[in-house]
Amino acid sequence: MWKRIDSNMDSNAESVPGGHRRELRRIAGTEPVRNEPTVSAASADRCILATIDMRGRLVGLRFSPGIEQLTYDEIAEQVLATVRQAAEQVSRLDR
Repeated sequence: MWKRIDSNMDSNAESVPGGHRRELRRIAGTEPVRNEPTVSAASADRCILATIDMRGRLVGLRFSPGIEQLTYDEIAEQVLATVRQAAEQVSRLDR
């Protein structure tokens, strides 16, 4: 469903004069705003770094070379925990 909405938005954006495609994506919430504050958190083993914007959206996810030592289930678990950690930091800033 989301793919269809995004692809419709993209096809409509192509017909917008002046190359405003990026602005349409930003308004639609599919592209992070430049210079918007973000919060990053790392997993305990430093293999995963998750970055969240101030709206709580995941805007970055990086893996260090040590990630290959983990199983897919461990990676998934650590990604979720790291994203939650970053989101908690954002919620503390909102108070």
